[in-house]
Amino acid sequence: MKTNRPFVLINMAMSADGKIAPAHRRFVAFGSRRDHANLLALRATTDAVMCGARTVDSAAVTLDAGEPKGVSLRGQVVDLNVVLKKQHKVDISTKAGPVWVFKAADGKLFTLLKTRRSLALFDDPRLRGRALIMKGRVFTGTQVLEVTFIQSVRKGVVHDVFYYCDICVIKFLAPGPCVCCREPVVLMEKLAGKKNAPVD
Repeated sequence: MKTNRPFVLINMAMSADGKIAPAHRRFVAFGSRRDHANLLALRATTDAVMCGARTVDSAAVTLDAGEPKGVSLRGQVVDLNVVLKKQHKVDISTKAGPVWVFKAADGKLFTLLKTRRSLALFDDPRLRGRALIMKGRVFTGTQVLEVTFIQSVRKGVVHDVFYYCDICVIKFLAPGPCVCCREPVVLMEKLAGKKNAPVD
């Protein structure tokens, strides 16, 4: 029976004798490459990823869906109406709502597909007008960008962008209430090799 209620799935690697962890309780990656590829494929279908606190403390764990393949563009999210009015003197109606597009560093404009992975660009004004790196793919013969990964650039340093509930220790792709405790999640940036820190 189909339902709109949230559900949880679990993916675990297990040894031939049924163990999921060694006796010393430290993190050991004993799954195969195929296991890892399956893990990343499952993550790509989810809204949030949870991981055990012991695993996070004992290893450099990433909770994304793997390094995306395709284009990597540097630029910022801008309102197409503002761009057209400024550059081409287009008479935009005052009643027209914003049309968010990605303006690359070379000036090219890309239509943003509104997907689960790009929702933050539409819903969080803090991400607009700031230096970003978009990873994803551009469909052949179009300027349509499907975003798979968002990064920010602050003082020349690249950060991964995501949202986080520090109460439930859950990572999200977009702003809004935590699916568990319903408290608002926090916009975060993560430097390589450093713990999560709130954005200023």
